[in-house]
Amino acid sequence: MSRSVTVDGSAVKNPMNVRVPVGIRIQDIIDFCGGYAYDPIKIIAGGPMMGRAIYDTDAPMLKSNNALLAFAEDIAYKTSRDCIRCGKCVAACPMGLMPTNIAKYASNKDVEKLAKSNVMACMECGCCAFSCPSAQPLVQYMSLAKQLLREEGKK
Repeated sequence: MSRSVTVDGSAVKNPMNVRVPVGIRIQDIIDFCGGYAYDPIKIIAGGPMMGRAIYDTDAPMLKSNNALLAFAEDIAYKTSRDCIRCGKCVAACPMGLMPTNIAKYASNKDVEKLAKSNVMACMECGCCAFSCPSAQPLVQYMSLAKQLLREEGKK
């Protein structure tokens, strides 16, 4: 099984689209693209919206990853502020979830309320976080909420 992957970012010497076998080391893909032009500060596997920062390029390429992004300069981060309850995250959620409530339940580790919130339906697309004017890390809260529910299920 193989996957088309976009390799890009300011740290990549020769950005390109490549077809790679699933399971290949991420470092091998970067080497195929000429390696690094500059030392990367951050590497993201999976694209700008749904991607996750990785710390080990010896990790395998997963079938769900469609991009590798390596950045040589700092990425402009918005400073997170308190939620203003505008509802933009709710409107942006394709699954009709309430991301701010789920974030609150996850930070309080309230597994009972998380179970009722249907958080497992979240596909972690990033629409909620992208639309949030307060720059809340909503996708990370969704991931934490799912992990809390899985751990509770193991008990």
